[in-house]
Amino acid sequence: MEELRVILMKAWRERWPPEQWAVYTRHSMGKQSDSPVVDITEFADMLLSQALVGTIPNALILSYLKHAVSTQVISIPTLIRMILLRVEDEKLYWIKQVLEILQDLLKNFNIRVAMQDGCSQLCNNIYQVVVWCLRLIDSSLVKIKEQKAPMEQQTVIDQACKLIQLLTQNDPTKALVQFPPVDDMENWKQVDQLRLAIMGRARSTQLFPDVRSTLEECIELILGVIQPGNQPTAMTNSLLQPDIATHCSAISMGLHVQATINAHHDIAKLIRQIVALKNIMNLSTTEMYCETLRGCFTGIVETTSTKLELQWAAFFLITFPQILSGLQQQTNSTNLELEEAVQWLISYGPLLDQADKVTECDCLQFLLGELMKHNLLTEQQKNQLIHLRSSQCHYRVNPTSQNQKSIALVLKAQPTVTTILKTLESPEYGKNQESVLGVMLQMIPNKSLDLIFTASAASGQIESFIAELVKFNEASRNSPGETGKGAQVRAALFDITFLMLCEITHKYGIQVFPIKPAVQQSFIMQWLKKFFPADKLLISCVSESPAESHKIDGLIQQLIQAKELKLSLTKWNEVCYNIPYAVKEMLLAWEAEVWTYDNIKAVMNGIKSQMCCLTLVLSVWLSSYAATVCDSLQLKCLHVIQLLHEPVESNSQYFTERSNLVSIILGKLKRGVDDLFGNEHTIQTSTTQSSRKSTTLTANEQLKKILSECQKLGWVSSESIINFNDLLKITGVPWMTAILTQELQKSTRIDALNRNLHIIHALFMVDIEPFTIELLSKVIPKYISELSVEDRVISPARHLLVSLAIMCITCMHATSSTRGFAEVLNPGDPLYKPLLQLFQVFSHVTSGCYSNRQSLDFVHMFLEEMLLSDVPVSKYCQILIANDTTKAMLKNLPQELTLTLFRRQHYLFKALGTEMASEILCLCFTR
Repeated sequence: MEELRVILMKAWRERWPPEQWAVYTRHSMGKQSDSPVVDITEFADMLLSQALVGTIPNALILSYLKHAVSTQVISIPTLIRMILLRVEDEKLYWIKQVLEILQDLLKNFNIRVAMQDGCSQLCNNIYQVVVWCLRLIDSSLVKIKEQKAPMEQQTVIDQACKLIQLLTQNDPTKALVQFPPVDDMENWKQVDQLRLAIMGRARSTQLFPDVRSTLEECIELILGVIQPGNQPTAMTNSLLQPDIATHCSAISMGLHVQATINAHHDIAKLIRQIVALKNIMNLSTTEMYCETLRGCFTGIVETTSTKLELQWAAFFLITFPQILSGLQQQTNSTNLELEEAVQWLISYGPLLDQADKVTECDCLQFLLGELMKHNLLTEQQKNQLIHLRSSQCHYRVNPTSQNQKSIALVLKAQPTVTTILKTLESPEYGKNQESVLGVMLQMIPNKSLDLIFTASAASGQIESFIAELVKFNEASRNSPGETGKGAQVRAALFDITFLMLCEITHKYGIQVFPIKPAVQQSFIMQWLKKFFPADKLLISCVSESPAESHKIDGLIQQLIQAKELKLSLTKWNEVCYNIPYAVKEMLLAWEAEVWTYDNIKAVMNGIKSQMCCLTLVLSVWLSSYAATVCDSLQLKCLHVIQLLHEPVESNSQYFTERSNLVSIILGKLKRGVDDLFGNEHTIQTSTTQSSRKSTTLTANEQLKKILSECQKLGWVSSESIINFNDLLKITGVPWMTAILTQELQKSTRIDALNRNLHIIHALFMVDIEPFTIELLSKVIPKYISELSVEDRVISPARHLLVSLAIMCITCMHATSSTRGFAEVLNPGDPLYKPLLQLFQVFSHVTSGCYSNRQSLDFVHMFLEEMLLSDVPVSKYCQILIANDTTKAMLKNLPQELTLTLFRRQHYLFKALGTEMASEILCLCFTR
């Protein structure tokens, strides 16, 4: 090293040109081969020291240093390391000169040359330069405030910012900055703290305009480096750019499912789904609001004058404002975005006119009033929007007619529900069964009961309502020893609460019942689980047998002798359990010709003239029982059911109201089965599939009809949603997923493919979780195994399947996850197992288990879309991808594995190890 120093001094005294100095230096270094790596490090340190000694940099030695770097005698990482070891903040001339040196060297940065000292070391050095520059900027801002050489400090800030811009705007160096060693990942927090400190100090510091502009640009670039993938990214597939009609399909489907199928469910899942769809479609917040509003008004138009009218009205005025409020919180938006969205909605004049016409209400005015109650709009904004709508409205609503329409009735029902609940929850009031019965009876006339149930579900009070009904049903099932009128009131209260709970179960499902021991262990809950039809299919109760046969014998004797049931001291829960078996014995006696039709009719009249709940109990049980017996006994079961459904006069207290309610429930149960299997099939059980008769259209034909109607409209209508949901209950998710993915790839035109993608994704939104799991675990692996060599390398249809999978993953994650994303996935995550299995298939493909290129193309396509999608979804890929998959992809598809894809795989770095991962990253630039 001493000889090199002597040569340097001689060259400086004699003013040698860099080329002459290099010749002598190389000759001397060739003699000193003891430890070349140490020599180069010391050599670089010697040149740097001599160049910056004194108060003015030595220009000649600096030219020698630059020549040594350009001729690769000294590597850039080595020089950077030496610079960072000699940081002297007090010497301004030194700092400015070093910044100039680094700018000159990094302008022509060659990663192939620079990586010779080790890729991990290179990444660390480039990253440390950025950190050093930020510290320089921060200290310079402090010194400017202290009036310590403010002009020179502004020059330092400008040069440091330009160096950061050079590093973060150049692809190779930006990638290296974004890839610090694993041990230094915590340093990003320090970088972010420096960024925030610089922003704070810059606001209160006087800077030249050009320096301030450069600083602001630098801070933005740093933010992009610190958070390279934390912003949602729209999917790259051009097929994912739908027209304005298909935008609404998936959002409309989510709204419809919440309004009708899952009306009692928490709206948080739907809110997360809509935000996920916003990210998938790359919608602005205003567009998201507008499409949500448009989907809601479309649902109002399509369901008015149908059986779903009341549910949509309640959703529109009670639930929908809560959804918009949740969206505002999730997106951190303000009232201005929502106001702008409503202005856009008003431009859809025909839609609003049609909504006003079919409902005979000013729908927008009603909605704006509710939005103002939720502080989503101010009164001034509301009035301005109403004025804007009035100026463009082509249909004027009669103010006197709208008071009796569903939308107006829902507004009145909401406070009524609260009042009823407070009354039923009152301890003093609940002790008087006759008073409670009076409240129950007031809810039955006309559509009052349906209105109250709908409003309570929309407002999230349905569980409280159920709990109170169960409480009074339990209180009235056992006799406290009363007689006369007290026994009649108790029987009527048991009867009406039983029927109301059955109506709620049919409307919303048994899952709506609150998870409380008092409810889950109640008699009505146990009966509903065992006997009540689920999803319009009757539950087989053939395996059920009576627990106490002597009570059945006593019940038979009572019915034969008195032709009716006694009310006092009766345990109604035991009657409900035992009366089907008593009637079964009577049917067998009729089959054996011991009894006659008239005997059966007399007993049935006695039963249904007292307790309407027994009519329902027997109808459900007999429908299930009839499917398991011979034809002659089956016919007798149907005769008994017909007898039970015939009207009968009775002197029982409040019988008319109870009779009307049970007729409504029985009618709905019959229509539900008829809708699924045809009008001639009223008997169908979930365990006797052999008795199913073919309908006019096969399931495949029905599905094609639904898809054809959706494609014709350009979106999924409410009628299509209902038909699809009913068909899904028959066919199941596996069959439906397989057929829909086949239909997805049948079109040849881009616009038709695009429409199919969004329609099928919207249909999947009916129950996104099982569809997604089936798609990932069964459909895609099968598709990969069946790819033929003749398939085109680039297939739009194949890209559609990838896009559908990513969209489903995104929506399912939004639906099932309420937590932040962790680096270690929870095996309880519903996406964990299917994605893990799919990535194992991908590993087999990349390792050569599949011989054709098409399978490899598909895997790359899937990984690309997943890595570039929304952050939580991309991290599934980053965590679950096998260690060898990225290396195999780089080997097999070197041109396709881009830097952008690799930079997104931050979590993969820990699995591969720092050196291996950084080496792969550098290879992305040297292919």
